[in-house]
Amino acid sequence: SIGRTAIAGDLGALAAEWGTDAARVALLTAGAPEKPLTLTESAFRGARRSLARVLRTFERTYAADAAPSETLRAACTTMAWRVTHGLAQGRRHSAWTALARFVRDIRRSGEKVDGGMWRAIAQCLYPFAPRHAAELFRRAGGAGLPSGWPAPPARLPPPAQGGVAGFIAGRSCARFTCPAGPPG
Repeated sequence: SIGRTAIAGDLGALAAEWGTDAARVALLTAGAPEKPLTLTESAFRGARRSLARVLRTFERTYAADAAPSETLRAACTTMAWRVTHGLAQGRRHSAWTALARFVRDIRRSGEKVDGGMWRAIAQCLYPFAPRHAAELFRRAGGAGLPSGWPAPPARLPPPAQGGVAGFIAGRSCARFTCPAGPPG
């Protein structure tokens, strides 16, 4: 139940104009569940922009053989925890904020991100925007659809490659990429 809702316009027409995923995001993230909800065209516009931002970030940062930093991997696990707990507590707007902020952090980091991390993001996106999540999941190398509510991962799969920073006299001089796993 969404509670008391006032919508400026016909919901079906707004969903047709802005897309069903944008309509879902606008409805699910409009605010705290205990407060009255007022949806306007700007809420739908903002939801559509947010979903487009997720796909643009994927296009700019996805690399199948990427090795995201441990910091980014830990942040992804934290985001998944915040999304799952926000959804479980009925705090959909808090869950969406955690997801949107993590996508923003990826964009700002300049790091390339592997398919495992993007599939985890797609799983967290699924309750909000199933069509966008399915497209993201497929493009990140997933088979089928991300299904059900996301579960917080114990940890993400290991990266395909590991990054090693080179230092001379305490200053970073280069970054090398090495195959992940023990030396063989």
